[in-house]
Amino acid sequence: MPKFAIRLLAAFRSISLLIWRLRGKTQEDVAAERVVGGQSWNDFCDSLKAAGAALSFPGAPRDPLSQAEGYRYLSRLARAGLTAFVEHADPKAPVLHRVVDEITKLGADNPDNFYQTAALDGNYEYRITGRRNNIAYLSFGTQAGNYGQGGGLPPTGHIESEQIEMDENGCFELVLSCNPRDRNWLPMRPETGTLVVRQTFLDRDAETPAELTIERINYPEDERRASQLTARALDEGLGKAGALVAGPAAWSAHGAGRPERRAVRRPGAAPRFRPRVPAQRSGGGGARRGIVTAGPRHRALHRARRRPAGRGAHRH
Repeated sequence: MPKFAIRLLAAFRSISLLIWRLRGKTQEDVAAERVVGGQSWNDFCDSLKAAGAALSFPGAPRDPLSQAEGYRYLSRLARAGLTAFVEHADPKAPVLHRVVDEITKLGADNPDNFYQTAALDGNYEYRITGRRNNIAYLSFGTQAGNYGQGGGLPPTGHIESEQIEMDENGCFELVLSCNPRDRNWLPMRPETGTLVVRQTFLDRDAETPAELTIERINYPEDERRASQLTARALDEGLGKAGALVAGPAAWSAHGAGRPERRAVRRPGAAPRFRPRVPAQRSGGGGARRGIVTAGPRHRALHRARRRPAGRGAHRH
C-alpha cells in the first residue's frame, strides 16, 4: 500500500505537469504556481504520510517502542532527504555530506563504512582535495541520477585510493570530468549526478577517515557564485526528499509481512538471505545504486573480517 500510494502521487504529478505543458506553461511556471499555492509542500507531506502507513502494514510490530522507533527512523530519513536535496543539491557548489551515517540507515549500507556524497553535473568539472590518513579503504565513484529518483544509479566512474598518486603525507588532488586526464582522474559522463565516497574501517579506534573537500573548477567567472534558490529547485528537492523517505519505508513494509523474505540462519552460520529478495529500487542501499558495489581491495577487506580470530583478523 505505501509503495502504491507513492506511485499514485508520482503519476498524478506527471499528469499535472503534462496538462500544464499543453497549456503552454514551462516547468518554471508550473513549479512557481506549485510553490506559491502550497502544492509542493502538500505533496511532500503526503509522501511522509504514505511512508508512515508502513508502520500499520500487516506484520509490522505494534508495541509502543517499535512504533516510536519506526517514526524516529522516518524522521531521520526526512532530515537526510532535506539535507541532500534542498540544502546541498546545487552541483555548481557541491558539498560533501553524509546521508547515511551511524543513526540514519537506508538499507544494506555497511556499518563499517563512512559514506559521503555530493551533487554533481556531468557538464561541469570538479576537484577533490584530500589527505588519505590511515583509513583501511577509500574509494570514489560517480553515478547517474540521485538517491531521490529511484530506479537505480548506474555507475559512471570509479577509482580506489591505491590508484591515486599522493605525496609523502598522503595528500592528493583528484579531478572529476568527462574528459580523460593522465593521472588522478575520476570519470564522469554527461548523465552523472552523484558522487559517492566510501571509506571502510577495520579498527575504528585506530583509524582516521580521509579529510576531503570538493570544488567546481574551470568555470566562467560569472558562475563563481552558487545557484540562487528557485521555485523549481525547491519543488524538485521536496519531491526527491519525499521519495527518499517513502522508498525505504515501503521496501521495509513489503518485507515485514512476508516471512519467506526474511533472513534465515542455520545453527552456527551467519545470516543469509534468500536469493529471490529483490534489490531495493528506492534511495537506499543495494548494488544497483552503487552503495554496496566494491572493487577487489574492498572485497578483500571483508574476507579479512570473516577470518577466525588468531589468523590476523580484527576482532569485532
